Amino acid sequence: LSNIHCPIDKYKSTTEKIQARPVEDSESNKKKKSRIMKNKKRSIQALKDERDGILKNIELHETYIKGICENLFSSILSKNILYIRVYVIQYLIHPRMVFSPRDAIYVIKFMVLLTKLKTPYFNLIGLIGFLLKETLPYILCCTEKESHNFGLFFLELYKTLNHWQIREIWDKECYKTPG
Repeated sequence: LSNIHCPIDKYKSTTEKIQARPVEDSESNKKKKSRIMKNKKRSIQALKDERDGILKNIELHETYIKGICENLFSSILSKNILYIRVYVIQYLIHPRMVFSPRDAIYVIKFMVLLTKLKTPYFNLIGLIGFLLKETLPYILCCTEKESHNFGLFFLELYKTLNHWQIREIWDKECYKTPG
């Protein structure tokens, strides 16, 4: 998940919490105060370095995936364009969606990445419609753990769709994408 998503808000809030920690201001504790200030600076710098490393890793992975995306669905297209949805659900979404909570969230983030990279023939909105129609009956015959993962998948999906509901964000992130 860290190869395609960085929780920047978490890094920001953690940095703010570290900066907001109170430091005693008395003469007898000057050494202690300076040690605490050094630890704060070190912790904040470590968080920034970690965040920057993750963002660089994400950029590298996006470049790699973008190179693959050009021919991602070409073998499926030789058969029939309608099979793209079936293959994506059968081999990409479904196995990971029910495997673990982390994988359920990964699937959504990966689908958003494919949309962001403007992958040819990847129609996210059409895929969501097909997914709702074809996979929801599966919930009736899955385990409690799998249905929990299903729920996390759809929660992340609806968070993403809610985010895109604002016209300016839609135009910025999704305008002129294949789907």
